[in-house]
Amino acid sequence: MRYFLFGCFFLSITSASGQGSPFIFHHLKEKDGLSNNFVNCFLKDSRGILWVGTVDGLNRFDGSHFYIFKKKKQANSIINNAIHSLCEDKQKNIWGATDNGIFCYNPETNVFKNYLSPNSRLAPSTANIARAVYNIICDSKGNIWATGIWTVLKFNSSKDVFEENEPLAPSSDSLYYYEVRKNGIIEDPSGNGLWLATRRGIHFYDFKTQQVLNFKNHRDTLFTGRRVAALCKSPSGQFWFFDNNTQQIFGFDPATRAITRRIDMAAAMPDAIGATLFEDSEHRLWFSSWSTEIAVVDLHTNNLTRLRNDKNEPLSIAGDFFWCAAEDKDGTLWLGTLSGISKCNASKSLYRIYRMEEKLPFLKGNSIRLMVEDPTDKSWWLVTRNTLFAIHYFPENGKYDVYDFQFAEKDIRGALPAPVYKIRFINNKPVLCTHTGAWQIETTTHKIVPFIVSRSIDPGFLIKGMVEQNGIYYLSDGREIIKYNSFNDKVDRIKYPYEKLKDGQPYGIGEFLIANDNKIWFSMAVGWLGYLDEKNEIVPVCTITNKEEEMNGYFTSIAADKKGKFWLANRGIGLYSVDPSNGSAKYWTEADGLVHNIIDVAVPDDYGNVWCVAYNKFSVFTPSLGSFYNFTLPLSEASLTYDNGLTRLSNGNILASVQNDLVEFYPERLSVKPNIKKPFIGSINIAGNEKFIGSGNSVLLDPEEKSLSIKFGMLTDNETFPYSFEYRLEGIDENWITAGASNQAVYNKLPSGRYTFHLIARAKNGAWQSPETTMKIKIKTAFFKSAWFYTSIIILISVLLLLFYRFRINKQRQLHVLTNKAQLLEKEKTLVMYESLKQQLNPHFLFNSLTSLSSLIETEPKAASGFLDSLSKTYRYILKSRDNETVSLIDEKKFAENYVKLQTTRFEKGFIVNMNIPEEFYHRKIVPVTLQNLIENAIKHNIIDEDSPLQVDIFIENDYLVVQNNLQKKKFVETSNKHGLVSMASLYRYLSNRPVEINENNNLFTVKIPLL
Repeated sequence: MRYFLFGCFFLSITSASGQGSPFIFHHLKEKDGLSNNFVNCFLKDSRGILWVGTVDGLNRFDGSHFYIFKKKKQANSIINNAIHSLCEDKQKNIWGATDNGIFCYNPETNVFKNYLSPNSRLAPSTANIARAVYNIICDSKGNIWATGIWTVLKFNSSKDVFEENEPLAPSSDSLYYYEVRKNGIIEDPSGNGLWLATRRGIHFYDFKTQQVLNFKNHRDTLFTGRRVAALCKSPSGQFWFFDNNTQQIFGFDPATRAITRRIDMAAAMPDAIGATLFEDSEHRLWFSSWSTEIAVVDLHTNNLTRLRNDKNEPLSIAGDFFWCAAEDKDGTLWLGTLSGISKCNASKSLYRIYRMEEKLPFLKGNSIRLMVEDPTDKSWWLVTRNTLFAIHYFPENGKYDVYDFQFAEKDIRGALPAPVYKIRFINNKPVLCTHTGAWQIETTTHKIVPFIVSRSIDPGFLIKGMVEQNGIYYLSDGREIIKYNSFNDKVDRIKYPYEKLKDGQPYGIGEFLIANDNKIWFSMAVGWLGYLDEKNEIVPVCTITNKEEEMNGYFTSIAADKKGKFWLANRGIGLYSVDPSNGSAKYWTEADGLVHNIIDVAVPDDYGNVWCVAYNKFSVFTPSLGSFYNFTLPLSEASLTYDNGLTRLSNGNILASVQNDLVEFYPERLSVKPNIKKPFIGSINIAGNEKFIGSGNSVLLDPEEKSLSIKFGMLTDNETFPYSFEYRLEGIDENWITAGASNQAVYNKLPSGRYTFHLIARAKNGAWQSPETTMKIKIKTAFFKSAWFYTSIIILISVLLLLFYRFRINKQRQLHVLTNKAQLLEKEKTLVMYESLKQQLNPHFLFNSLTSLSSLIETEPKAASGFLDSLSKTYRYILKSRDNETVSLIDEKKFAENYVKLQTTRFEKGFIVNMNIPEEFYHRKIVPVTLQNLIENAIKHNIIDEDSPLQVDIFIENDYLVVQNNLQKKKFVETSNKHGLVSMASLYRYLSNRPVEINENNNLFTVKIPLL
């Protein structure tokens, strides 16, 4: 392969402030939320988020807000705070190289995984130092590569570890020379290997052969004799590196390995030691040196611009060294310096600044109040306010000439020029209009001489204002106009015929303006303009629409736009427009969006805008939109003792003065659109807890999370493409809301429900609008307020009502059944009582009882009395208990005892009754006359004889009352209807779940009555 060397390019060197630097920097620092001003690396990921690695923390930046990650004691934490390099893998994980190994961060899950770099080949004393990793990249195939102190590491995903490749250094003693430099690893465009930069030169690691090409095995101009640093890849695919041996920047083609360009930096930066190189899309090569010097090489012109930080200049670069650089699709360059992030877009910046005081030290304590472009060579004429100078400045090369008014030639009255308020060009020579007259600058003789239009004009006429139109001169002394025709030397004096205007104001003749219809216009008083008509007469025009307010200011400038409309600066009111065709006027104040009511000058540009300035504050008014775009430049912020100048240049640019600084604006850049992208919703903050918004752009919140703050941003540079955010929460906000400076939306006490948050970015001048970003938000409903809860309650109530209804129906049924039962019970009871009573009233029973009583009266009168008492108690009990469903067992026992006495009197020893009822059962219940009926039933159906007595046993068994008798049946029972026991059993079925048990065997007849 043939290698060749291009010729060395020699540089022309300029200062960043000499002829007006295009490099205007804006900064992001710790005060803006950055974790540390010492920035090491950048990564813009596939989501549109910028990741910033510093010496003290990892930063996630959405364009408005920094979110910081630092090492913590808990497990889910970054491995080390010093971040040297960042990359993103195919799965959208963020990998970082740190002082103590490597981390992998999953933004979707917010989880860190850490890896220590392997140190198997190093001695224990060296191992801790060797854990530092300075570079990490993801190649085109998705492999993760990193470089440690002396080796190349590759991530083995199957084993989840980093593994060492063959070391570059032959031994640990040569680590210094073979250490891969920071910013010293790039994948070859072919995807076949890695290029590495070390102090021993360029190395190429081949993926296929796993071999390293370097000075040892390739003796050619690329590999031999180099001490390489600052390796980078250009947009065109060319590689750059800095050789510390020769102090030269080399460009080479990685495909052919041929050196294609060489730039000698020794003359411009003799102390240069390479640290960082970066080529932007405009083919400017940015170089940072360990000697704390920064240079920008224009590869088209070979012009080198030195950049330096100036603590008194807020628009200078933040620091004199940068470790990293990145360029977005809009051409904005991001530099990570030792003192924060500096952003610059030299090709699209709205303005450039000329630091005139640096070039002209005599301006200190003075200020530039007026500028005008020389039509002959496009140079600029400047005049000062205090110590009077006229400066002829050539912006293309920074050269200048100075004219001191002290050395001006006096006029016939012996006067010198006063402060200048207008510069006109007569015969291609500048004429200065002052309050003491007009002077002309002779550039050939370098003199300032009194201006004489013609000897025909009264030399005593004090020229304070003038304008020339096709050889016709209009001159004013403030009260009168002289019209001079240079072709015929004719002089006409024109004077307003009245001493005062119609509203009583004294009139004057102010600044002249040639309108689009060639009429001569001028200001006359507060709220009054005038023009010369065809008869050379002065015609006043009143512009006042609100006399009470508009009498507070006066006109200080007048200019016409392309459509012929006049635009006037009114010091005290604001901005005026006047339509000369009908004299209609309109004005705008701070209340309408103007930056300040006190403005010195208003100038329309070629794009339909009107520029106004008040000190270092600017307003750009777009009449078609009726809106103002306001901005402030960080210039002369500590002083208000100066006037502003503002003029339109022939190239369409607007030139302004801010004390001793000149600012050249590029109006056409106001309409330049960025690479329009959607805004980014970075996080949602709830009670101090930050939740990052993932790729789904949806949030589910708990019922108590009703107050929230939504933060958003966009990486489009707001300084280059000024814009603001507008948002709306669907369901809450009826109209779009413009976000404040904090770029967040705050909502409190949101009701539960579903919402959609809408977000757009809109250019402040209305030139563009971003696509809309939306985020779905759902706030869970508290369970007691949710639809399912109400539905459940309704269902529950319905079920309860149904159950209650069925319960009532069942109760009704039960009541009906119980009523029927009660009726049947009453019937059964009545039958039982009737049977009992019938038994007692049975003629046999009554006859037998009376017979027994009669015999006792004769033989045993006392016993007869007891018998009669028992008989009466028997009938009394039956009659007393007929209305009761149940009676206590003790009462029934007593009743049965009385009945037994009657029967014992009758049958004597032939009838035996044994009652054994424990007292604990006395409170239990049975149906009235149950025992009596069962005893009577035994007597009725059995033979009673002293030789074979009838024995009835009454006792308690298993919660039953048992009535048992020996069985000696009669053959014929004349009073039995065989329904007694059946009725009794039926009655007890209604009162107990346990049945009446009736058992009969050869010897015993047993009836068991359930106790109630």
